[in-house]
Amino acid sequence: MNDEFLNQMIPTKEVRGRVICSIGTKYTGKSFLALKYLEAVLNTDLFDKYVLVLPNLKIEQNDSYSFLKKYKNNKIITLEKYTPEVSAKVIATQKEKKNKGKPLFFFIDDASSQSMGSLDQKDNHMKDLLTSIRHYTTFLWVIGHGRSVFNTFLRANTDIFLFYNMTNKMLLKSLWEEFLSMFKEYPKFDLFMNEFIDHNQKNRFTPLYLNTRNRFKSYDFKNTIENL
Repeated sequence: MNDEFLNQMIPTKEVRGRVICSIGTKYTGKSFLALKYLEAVLNTDLFDKYVLVLPNLKIEQNDSYSFLKKYKNNKIITLEKYTPEVSAKVIATQKEKKNKGKPLFFFIDDASSQSMGSLDQKDNHMKDLLTSIRHYTTFLWVIGHGRSVFNTFLRANTDIFLFYNMTNKMLLKSLWEEFLSMFKEYPKFDLFMNEFIDHNQKNRFTPLYLNTRNRFKSYDFKNTIENL
């Protein structure tokens, strides 16, 4: 396992209350990276439970989920659809005395096809989870490409963003304004957008990494993943 990837880029030793969002258009490698991470932590038994929302589980054309067959046990729950009740169950599980302090991995793939677009208005369980996640040991990773998924509430509670290629200028601008506009390197949106476009033209499957605690960098995940 590559310790640099797992420990520097994605938290492993300290997984309490972390939220990661992978944002970008389809076919840019968002799920590939997350599933590589999932396989790596399954091999090290890092989490006590895994709640995996995989809407394309039965129809995935590249058989990306096939590695999960090796880990069939009561620690892994796979679902084909996200509903607010899933978040409610995660909260309830974390509150159980027997699970206190035990890390739980909550993964939502292709959130754009789920009901998460109504988060601000209807999904109070997800809101409760996000606002109190720092008190639990839940590690949430959300993947999507639509602006409706990454609304203000979810963005405000995200620790790490992985920016893949985007075609939605308004989404990119809202992310710049919220997290990057105070950086001296990007005083204007056009400056950031041009650099972002240039990066994606040269590195189609390599995301830009933003830690909301003031770390922003390009990172070559591909070479690291090959060494997992």
